[in-house]
Amino acid sequence: TPNGISISKSESVNVLHTKIWNYYFNEYGNVSFNLRAVDIERREYVYMEPEKKISDYFDKSPAEISIHILVEEA
Repeated sequence: TPNGISISKSESVNVLHTKIWNYYFNEYGNVSFNLRAVDIERREYVYMEPEKKISDYFDKSPAEISIHILVEEA
C-alpha cells in the first residue's frame, strides 16, 4: 500500500471514499471528491457509485493484483 490505503474489493465504494478522505484530510482538508474506476486498455473512466462494491467495477480475475482508481475533485 504505497499511499497507506488498503481495502478489500468486496467493500463498498463508500467505505473506500471514507478511507481516502480520512487518510488525506490533514493534507487537503474538507475537499469533495468522486472516485472513478480506470480501464487502462479502453482508456475509460467510470464513475463509481457509493453503494456498489469495488469489485463491481473490475474484472473478477484481473491480470494484475492492483487496480486503478482516479480520485477527482467534485
